[in-house]
Amino acid sequence: MAHWNDPIRIGPVEAKNRIVRAGTAERLATPAGDCPDEMASFLARLAQGEVGVIVTGHLYVHPAGRRSRTQAGIDSDARLIGLSRAVAACHDYDALVFAQLSHAGRLARPEVTLCPTVAPSPVAPGKDSPRARKRIRPPAELDAAGIGEVVDAFARAAARARDAGFDGVELHAGHGFLLHQFLSPRTNQRTDAWGGDIANRARLLLDVIAEVRRRVGSTFPIGVRMNVEDFVEGGLTILETRDIARLLARSNVAWVDLTGGVLEEPDSICRRDIRTREEEAYFLPQAQAIRPLLPCLVSLNGGIKSLATIERLLSDERFDLVSLGRPLVREPDLPRRFRRVAVAQCASCNLCLGHPESVTRCWAPPAPVVLSKSIVSSESP
Repeated sequence: MAHWNDPIRIGPVEAKNRIVRAGTAERLATPAGDCPDEMASFLARLAQGEVGVIVTGHLYVHPAGRRSRTQAGIDSDARLIGLSRAVAACHDYDALVFAQLSHAGRLARPEVTLCPTVAPSPVAPGKDSPRARKRIRPPAELDAAGIGEVVDAFARAAARARDAGFDGVELHAGHGFLLHQFLSPRTNQRTDAWGGDIANRARLLLDVIAEVRRRVGSTFPIGVRMNVEDFVEGGLTILETRDIARLLARSNVAWVDLTGGVLEEPDSICRRDIRTREEEAYFLPQAQAIRPLLPCLVSLNGGIKSLATIERLLSDERFDLVSLGRPLVREPDLPRRFRRVAVAQCASCNLCLGHPESVTRCWAPPAPVVLSKSIVSSESP
């Protein structure tokens, strides 16, 4: 029976425990996209708080894939100095650090990138209403050369991550970013080799994995963050994500982090007001259908806040790791506090999500949180 504080091997490296800091945007980068000392300190606080595996917020792999002015990049060798410092600061406290690699695709903001916005199909972001889409210029459809450039950008970024000292990379293929845009029928309306059935729509993700593997070698861990379901009309359902899992099972990835929802509907990713254990781990029903299909390590996130739920997921539900996002924004030392408290203080209010340009922090006032079938109170800080 696995315990949250048990070590676990991820490829050639070993995490000291099963708690993962899910990739969460720090929003601390310089205007140039570099990782400053403030961002290194932000991540080091998580390592000092005994988080076993720290996944960075999404690092853009290509200038056209940048989401915000405060997002850090890994699109250039010039980024290596700041990123290396951040990794070293986390390694000082024996935490593993994975670089989350991402391209925003149609969610990139042209006023930030100063580049044309690209996507699998010219489907404008925003709500699904035609009126809302008319206010936003549709992105340009990527041609074969553009797709090849994306594959190369991810592979080069992964090689930079390895050179910066990261312990592995995680490819962000969820939440409506470019790799997910190719997977989802809502945003991929192509009729060529990258569209149509799920095998074609997954082609970009699989090509990226293959090229990353070629560039970084056979042992460097590659992870994938994927949706269990999109929870929006026309998006991925569990039937298709099971097929994606089957394809990933043959791709030699080290781990898969299961998440859900899309950024255009934030509450589909980060549900609010999680107050009972029954409300925690809200992606679990779909994740249970996917877990048996994946021979690699699998982590789960989504509203997980109590030690009881973490232990249940690691034992009865047979997940290997548990990913926490919002709770670690409020309490970066939560794993250390789990030695004397049973539940995180996070109230799932989503105030920490804020504006794309604002620093990620908890804005909620200090207060006890109750969470259980009965009532379990966390202590105040």
